[in-house]
Order: sequence, then C-alpha cells, then structure tokens
Amino acid sequence: MSTICVIPAAGMGSRMRPLSYTLPKAMLPVAGKPAIYHIIDKIGATGIKNFVIVTGYLRLLMEQEILDHYKKSDYHIRFVQQETPQGLAEAVALAEDEVENRSLLIVLGDTLVEGDFSNIYSLKNPSIGVIETTTPEKYGIVKLNSDKETIDFLVEKPADAVGNLAIPGIYFFPDPAPLFQAIHHIMSNDIKTKGEYQLTDALNVVLHNFKQTISVFYLSDWYDTGSIQEMLTTNRKILDNNGSTVLSDLNNCTIIDPVYIERGAQIKNSTIGPWASIGSSVTIEDSTIKNTIIDNNSKISNATLIDSIVGRKCDIRNITGSTILGDDSVIHYS
Repeated sequence: MSTICVIPAAGMGSRMRPLSYTLPKAMLPVAGKPAIYHIIDKIGATGIKNFVIVTGYLRLLMEQEILDHYKKSDYHIRFVQQETPQGLAEAVALAEDEVENRSLLIVLGDTLVEGDFSNIYSLKNPSIGVIETTTPEKYGIVKLNSDKETIDFLVEKPADAVGNLAIPGIYFFPDPAPLFQAIHHIMSNDIKTKGEYQLTDALNVVLHNFKQTISVFYLSDWYDTGSIQEMLTTNRKILDNNGSTVLSDLNNCTIIDPVYIERGAQIKNSTIGPWASIGSSVTIEDSTIKNTIIDNNSKISNATLIDSIVGRKCDIRNITGSTILGDDSVIHYS
C-alpha cells in the first residue's frame, strides 16, 4: 500500500507577527528555505511522492509558491482549504477524500523533526512520533503503558503533569479509516478541547472506543518554528547540523561558519555569520550579519544586525542592533 502525506498548514501564525502579516507561518524561512519546504524535502527523501497540504490563511500565495518551487519535481501536491480553522482534527478530516485507500502520514506544517522515518511505513499499528520535553504544558502529551511502547492515553497541553513525552507533530496510520471515523465522532458530538477539535481527542477515541493499539516511535530532535525566538533557534540548530552553504560569489567578505547564502545574493565588504541565512537576490554591503535571517530581495547597507529577522523586500541602512521586520519595511538612519 502506498503512503500519502498530509501537512496541515492553515494557521494564521499570530505569534509570528509582523512577519506573518504577509506570509503564512509555514512559508517563513529558516536555514535557507521555508519551513514547509524542509518538511516536504525530508518526507520526499523517504520515497513519498503524494502530498496534501491543508491551507487557509493567505492560501493562494502559499499554494502558488509551493507549486512553482516543486514544478520540476516528481511530487504530486494537492491542496484542500480550511476556511475557518477549528483545530487539527478538522484539518485532517478535510483531506479524507484525497487519502483514499492509502496509508497516511501526518506532519504538522510548522514543526521540523529529525529521525529515520523510512522504517515507520512498515509499522502495523497506528504510531505517533514522540520526544522528551521539559515543558509538557505547551504540547500534546502521551502517557505510555507499562510496556513503554504503546499509549495509555493522550492529553492536549495538560495543566497538571501526566508525563514528559511530547507529540511534536508526526503521525502514521497504516489504515487511516478508524482515525477518520474517530474525527467524525468528535465533530458530530462537538467534542472540543480548548475550543478546538483536537487530534488528541480523536486518537483517544481510537484507543478507548475502538480498542485499537497506538504505538510510539522516538524522534532524535525537534525544531519548533511557532514563535519568533523559536524560529531563530531552529535556524541556528539546522545550520549547526548542516554546515555552511554558499551559493553566491562574495566580494571582500568574511564568512564565519555556519551560514546559508542563496543564489543571487550580492554581498561585499561584510562579515556574515555565524548562523546567518541570506535569501535570494539580497544585497548586503558594509555590514555585519550574525544569528539573523534575511528573506528574499532585501537590501542591507552599513548595518550591524544580530538576533534579527528581516522580511522580503526590506531596505535597511545605518542601524545597529536587533530587529524584527515584516515585508517591505524601510529603516534609514542618517
């Protein structure tokens, strides 16, 4: 049986403002490309060719950029719209018709995970990727049975400590029919947690109502891109893991590894790095860029940027410090 990957990515990303005023959060860049491209590339490398992406906020922009980027690939990418997001379970339900009779991999659109996924497609039980966390109140949490391999129950962002195994957002279902039945059950009975139809509630129905076993598999690392600070931290971790990539010619520059510099960048008389990600057609001169992400088509002159994120088509001159700028921002100091 073939596998299809569903990527829920309809969220507005209010914690990512001002960057998300003009881009969906899954399209914000880390380590050289949008977060969702990291997901598609990693899952595609395991052999999966069919993707369904659940879009909503700024969906036309997102869909067009994804299709343009992957137009020369052999991936089959479809989109379904989540008009008014009411939770992850609803997002997954919208993709049901596209899944058909295939096994199902779900990967959240703003979470990047590390691990060997190639072996999960042969698993017999529904399975959830987990990793230890010190902040269980921020995530879905699983409580294991005594065998340490199967799940007793799941809870979404628990107020009280029930365990420390978090669900970063990757799930595999060899037969997704019981999952969709469970989602229909919670939605038809208006079962919500924290005001939304949660996938954890549907999974508890699979466990306790349908008496199915759900197993876990362990992830080696987890990069969250759900906030500004997490985006910079994730950029730093990926660059540390991947090392430097420099795809443009530089003029009289010092590079402090690791960095990512995309094709078409024009950089002169500057120090870049460490942990700098520079997008396509960015112009930088007489500047220092450290622990900073600069998106496509921005211009930086006589600036020192540290711990910063700069959106697309920004124009920055004569500043020093840390800044978060959305697309088309202009800052000129004399």
